[in-house]
Order: sequence, then C-alpha cells, then structure tokens
Amino acid sequence: MLAAMLCLLGDTAPAQASSADEDQVKAAFLLNFGKFVEWPATAFASQAEPFRICITGAKDVANALGILVIGQKLNGREIAVMLIDHHQPVKQCHMLFIGNVGAKKRTSLLAETKGTSTFTVADEKDFIDNGGMLGLVNADNRISFEINQQLAEDAGLKISSRLLSLARVVRGKS
Repeated sequence: MLAAMLCLLGDTAPAQASSADEDQVKAAFLLNFGKFVEWPATAFASQAEPFRICITGAKDVANALGILVIGQKLNGREIAVMLIDHHQPVKQCHMLFIGNVGAKKRTSLLAETKGTSTFTVADEKDFIDNGGMLGLVNADNRISFEINQQLAEDAGLKISSRLLSLARVVRGKS
C-alpha cells in the first residue's frame, strides 16, 4: 500500500527512516496531500493568495517542508509554509499539521478550525476519531494514513477518490 501511495503522491524518502528522514517523509506527504484535496473558491481571498500550509509542534517537519516547496506551486498557487506558535491564529491556514502539542492544545486548534476550510493533519493515532481529517500513522516503521472524509466534506473539502483508496481507514465515507 505504501508503495502505491509513494507512486501516486510522487517521490518521497524511503518508508523505513530515521527521525530526520521521517520528518522529510511527512513533509512530502503534506505537500502531496494538497494535490488530492480540492478547496472551495471561498477558501481564498483572491487568485493571488498563496496556499498556506501551517505547522505547529513540529519544527523539523516545517523546515523540511520549507525546503521541499521551493519553486513549487499547488493548484497554480505559490506555497507558503508557516510555523505557528501557540498564540497565532490558524484560520488563515489551508492545511494545518499538528505535531507534538498535547491533547488540550490539539483540541483548541481543532475547535479554532471549525467552520473553516482548513484541512487538518496530525501524526497521531486516532486523530480522525478525535476531530481531525487525516491522521498519519507510523506502524512497523511505515507511514500510512487514515481519513475522516465526513469532516472534510463538512468543511467544504473534496478528497480525491485516488487518495481515499490508499487510506488505511476511511471514516464517514459517503
């Protein structure tokens, strides 16, 4: 399944990885997930607005993603990688990756994204059962993912059937 995901999503680091390599794999997944999710036109203030990928609690993933997006566009938009601290709002984010922030902060971030078209991602087991849209899961040194399709649809997001077919688990499938 991971090999199919890597082929579909593009070149990424090997599935079995050190901690630094794992950050690069997560960064590649984030960039490529954006290619398989459709945001409503209302998610952008203008045609010139960049696609914002925000990251909190995972500085190394943000650094890896910042390098990865150089010269890249997503759906014709420039890509902005933003490292968000605990005081910054996340409503301007099109994708939010929640790293190691603790349960209380994670719940607060998810509540803040309610009513927006922010695609929420975390590398946490059961993330999709706790209000998140896509959870990266590391099992047996392999990164796979789970999707809560209903939450994404409720936010006005459309996830490609190609991405859904590669998910380990899909909740709320229409």
